[in-house]
Amino acid sequence: MPAQPSRPSPSVIRVLRRTAAMLFMMLLAAVACVSRRRVLVMVNPAGNMGNQLFLHANLAAFALEHDALLLNPSFDARWRKFFAGPGKGPFACCPPLRLPWPGGLSLGPLVQRIAREAFSLVGTSAPPGRWCAIGLQERERIDLDRPEFVAWLERRSVVLLSGWLFVANESMRRHADEVRMQCRQVSGVDAAALAPLTRLRETSDVVVGVVIRHGDYRQWMGGRFFFETSTYARWIREVRGLFPGQRVGFFICSNDDLDLGEIADARYEFRSRHDLENRAVLARCDYLISPTSTYAGWSAFAGDVPIQVLTSADQTMSRAGFVKITNHTDLRGDSFPDDVNLTAAVTGAGLP
Repeated sequence: MPAQPSRPSPSVIRVLRRTAAMLFMMLLAAVACVSRRRVLVMVNPAGNMGNQLFLHANLAAFALEHDALLLNPSFDARWRKFFAGPGKGPFACCPPLRLPWPGGLSLGPLVQRIAREAFSLVGTSAPPGRWCAIGLQERERIDLDRPEFVAWLERRSVVLLSGWLFVANESMRRHADEVRMQCRQVSGVDAAALAPLTRLRETSDVVVGVVIRHGDYRQWMGGRFFFETSTYARWIREVRGLFPGQRVGFFICSNDDLDLGEIADARYEFRSRHDLENRAVLARCDYLISPTSTYAGWSAFAGDVPIQVLTSADQTMSRAGFVKITNHTDLRGDSFPDDVNLTAAVTGAGLP
């Protein structure tokens, strides 16, 4: 019986991983030097599609505002192909790579593994100050646009990031249109996907998207933003009353199967699940209502659609309650828990 080829020992594999990580960091440092730009690398993914889109958008807007390079190999390969900018090249980045790249071929998972190894090494093995790593836990936050963070970044070449709440509100406001263009949805926008909206447009003057978030919202944050279908039915009746003399249609979507008998008198289309297609329809509605959620929030941002965020069961609908958003932080009401702001701790500067 032929001998089986021996596998490298764990110590050899560890050395190979560390060598790849150091070469990766040296390559990024060379890119930063030649381009005279800081390089930001998002190492670990954060949440589902809506979370990852907003994370990429904040980092991309910051890179555009401050002339940095963003590499985001952590953007889930299952999803990034659905969006214009993130779907180009071997992995998501900003500015998007302009080089031709075979469709369906992604280096994201490989680069992400190497970047994770680099993240674990940067604290002890990197030249002091030039290569840095910032890791955030849940509810921890960095305000990228703060002057002290921008000044801190100017003294760095490569910064590896892990976590979700890297927020750039000012950059998002300045570059909202370009970010929308870079991250525009290119799949799930065909005629079949948009058919419910097409039917509503034929018989409605105003179309309101309604996201009934059940499923995971029964447990998330102790069920604070889980509302019964009967509550949504009341909100739908109230919204109809906001547009007297107009025919109001509703596109209702959910992550659960629902009994909508209580709104049988409303003009509506309902489609459960169909995540990608429903996002495209929501972004094309005239107004949206939804509990705090990056699912509906991304559609509101992507389509520049006014949204009314549902924060409590006794909330009353109003025309003034519909607002346009430029970031996921705009979706939070007074009842949302505060974040732990680590900007001062990272930069060594005091917050005013």
